[in-house]
Amino acid sequence: QFLSLVQELSPPGELVEDAMFQFSFNVDEKYESYLYLIRATIKSTGFASISKTREIIVHVAVAPSLQPATQVEWGGIPDSLHFEVEIHRPEYSVNDIIVGQVRFLLMRMKVKKMELSIIQLGSSHQLKSV
Repeated sequence: QFLSLVQELSPPGELVEDAMFQFSFNVDEKYESYLYLIRATIKSTGFASISKTREIIVHVAVAPSLQPATQVEWGGIPDSLHFEVEIHRPEYSVNDIIVGQVRFLLMRMKVKKMELSIIQLGSSHQLKSV
């Protein structure tokens, strides 16, 4: 985890016209969203340093998976109850809604109650969260 990264955008010299400098920070991002401060500082001889700070929020986009729907099938109780659960995507972002289906394939008994649970397996800040 880093606390600060600095890039020198231009070597010391003289600016006599408008200039634009491209920059990028390549950081291993293990969390889904970040709050950053971008600070531009100009140092000059004979003058105090000029600094401008801007707060930005970065959301790490997870490209949608092109994998087919994930199907998990449980055997249930032999010759009495079989069902399968289909989850439409194998990966989700923190703000996504999980959509799926539960299909009962064989029902030879009364079902008193059915529950679905989602269980967190690790930090809620991890990208792969489901």
